[in-house]
Amino acid sequence: MCGILGSFPNCDSNKFQKALNLLAHRGPDNQTVYESDTICLGHTRLSIIDLDAQSNQPMEIDDMVLIFNGEIYNYLEIKKELIALGYYFSTHSDTEVLLKSYQEWGEACVERFNGMWSFAIFDKKNNSLFLSRDRFGVKPLYYIYDSKRFVFASEIKALLPYLDQTVANRDEVVRYLVYGVQEHRKETMFTHIYRFPPGCNALYNMENKKLSFDKYYTLQIDIEETIDESLVKNKLKNLVEKSIDFRLRSDVKIGMALSGGVDSNIIVSKANAQNKTIESFSSIYDSKEQINENENIEHTVKSLNLKQHYIVAQIDSLVKKIENIVWMQDEPFDTLGIFAQYKVYEKMNEKAVKVSLDGQGADEIFAGYGTYRSVLLRENMFKYKFLREYFKYYKSFFIQDLKLLMISFFPKLFEWLYFKKRADKIFNKKVAFVPSLKESFSNFNNLNQKLVYDVKEYLSVLLRYVDRNSMAHSIESRAPFLDYKLINYAFELPSNLKYKDGFSKYILRKTFEKDVSEEIIWNRDKKGFPVPQNEWCTDENFIILAKKYISNSMILKELDINCNIDKHDPMYWKIVNIAIWEDVFKIEGIK
Repeated sequence: MCGILGSFPNCDSNKFQKALNLLAHRGPDNQTVYESDTICLGHTRLSIIDLDAQSNQPMEIDDMVLIFNGEIYNYLEIKKELIALGYYFSTHSDTEVLLKSYQEWGEACVERFNGMWSFAIFDKKNNSLFLSRDRFGVKPLYYIYDSKRFVFASEIKALLPYLDQTVANRDEVVRYLVYGVQEHRKETMFTHIYRFPPGCNALYNMENKKLSFDKYYTLQIDIEETIDESLVKNKLKNLVEKSIDFRLRSDVKIGMALSGGVDSNIIVSKANAQNKTIESFSSIYDSKEQINENENIEHTVKSLNLKQHYIVAQIDSLVKKIENIVWMQDEPFDTLGIFAQYKVYEKMNEKAVKVSLDGQGADEIFAGYGTYRSVLLRENMFKYKFLREYFKYYKSFFIQDLKLLMISFFPKLFEWLYFKKRADKIFNKKVAFVPSLKESFSNFNNLNQKLVYDVKEYLSVLLRYVDRNSMAHSIESRAPFLDYKLINYAFELPSNLKYKDGFSKYILRKTFEKDVSEEIIWNRDKKGFPVPQNEWCTDENFIILAKKYISNSMILKELDINCNIDKHDPMYWKIVNIAIWEDVFKIEGIK
């Protein structure tokens, strides 16, 4: 895992170095710049595979120069194939495999990669840049592009030295406050800075200064209606285990972010079977709210004999760290839940862990949230067998689910009424209604349509949180449930294997019921990633901190925000976040 930076045309060396230094946390092990008459390419390295200096980047072979952030997990298999084609390798890195794959297969090489990446290859012969981002956008990439220049980087902050002014994007700020984070969009919270789309390649021609995109991957639904559950379990087990095998490839120490839930317990049980040195890390709370998962975590720790580390996320630490968290995240975030995650990676760093296995993705591909029940109702409203099962297990949720079902038939009306009401609460004066530019959360005819959307829109937000929190502490986060072969297969499975017998993620639980204790694998009590946000936002020290930023905020005054909103309202944190973000990034205006 690393940080990459590129600038065309060749820029002022001091400005480039200043920008590259802003990515130092992503790669503390080495920093190198490639410079030609036309372009600057910079790389900060976090050494994970092949720690030798030969594998430092930018890596130059023949007429090509590569800068790469991420991991190609199946690099050994691809390397074997390339050797059979006559290629010779001088390193043991996946970086060299990537570059020689491009030499052999061109842009189509990315279709062979199983991994996470954002990279750029400068072709000196053709005077062009080839860029790519992985299928689901696990690894970030941002850019500035106009008729005179093209600059790209792993994080927004590294692009700020290239702006004459740091200006907030008015519509995106409003959308954040009303709808929440929208990570799937091209636009960012900064004007003139754009998000490189996931599952896309791009070619930048240095002669005519044209940037063109090509989408190489789109998640498809391809349901097998007649399916044998035992065969599904066998294939699913093989895919998950293979994915974990790939993500255990490392030349450095590996840790595990462990919660009391199904997903991380599946991963830790399979990973521990192969590598007994893996240490586990969990966040708990000194809180009046009943949100801890200590019992389940301790059960796993004892049964697997794990070396366990507990992290207590406390308000005093939050107040001290909040500016750094906002800085590392680049853009505002919806909830303080990411503070607990930040503290877990901080502890991993203290224990010299450089790779973390994490459970992101399972909820979005196997239907882990209760809100999916309303989509199931819509999909099966005239099926007696489904309705009988629904009322057997979910009777107490019927009124709640029925409301969402009725809304689903009038999504545009709901968006207008619900979010317009929220906007009226946030803004003192009426503002022109800014549409979300995303599909209504209820506008889906079946469960898999909704899950595809959540992978694109909701999961992308979680991935940004994880990337910035882990890289803030120079740790590579790897998510076995984001293996593209596993995800592709998940969307061949009908909804009745995802929600069944009163359980979400049914087929995943059933597949690994012998690997994880019954108390955990069949536990219906899903806490997600909870934090005592209400307690924190009403803490005296937090309120003092918030008032300072709010009173100095140009953006809040410009938008005429209601800053007296109830501190228990989730909107309160968003308003505070905007004010801190504005101060930390020295925002000079909004338009």
